[in-house]
Amino acid sequence: MDWVVINALAQVVAAVGVIVTLIYVAIQIRQNTRAIRRSAFQDLLNYITNVNLLLTSDRSLCELSIRARSGFATLDEADQIRLLVWFGTVFRHYQNAHALYRDGLISPLQWEDMLRPIERHFRYRSGHDMWAIVRESFAADFRTLVDARAVASPRA
Repeated sequence: MDWVVINALAQVVAAVGVIVTLIYVAIQIRQNTRAIRRSAFQDLLNYITNVNLLLTSDRSLCELSIRARSGFATLDEADQIRLLVWFGTVFRHYQNAHALYRDGLISPLQWEDMLRPIERHFRYRSGHDMWAIVRESFAADFRTLVDARAVASPRA
């Protein structure tokens, strides 16, 4: 066999090997991306579950939430601070969800699932009151989004 033919066959085999390797790497990257997306959304769901469990397991927090519906100003200073810290923390989580959506790590449908709880916070005057206090601590794009949702939410 001629060395030119052997060299050509070796190059073909090497090229096929490179193509197979690239296909394998692409499949692995796609699977990893899916896993990251699932993990990101699961983390969001876990956080929501933990917040809900905290609220339902602590009667004083539940009562505070009910009292706050009448308006943030109706609460004493200690309860205002408790509620503001809780509200700010929850909205920090929503801002993180928005960033994940913007970066393509959660789907539009999953993001819509996040928007509904945001809107629920604005059913009562206290949600609007607290947002007015904490809104400047959030990113501009997230503030714009929440402002639009808050305006669209009816106040009770």
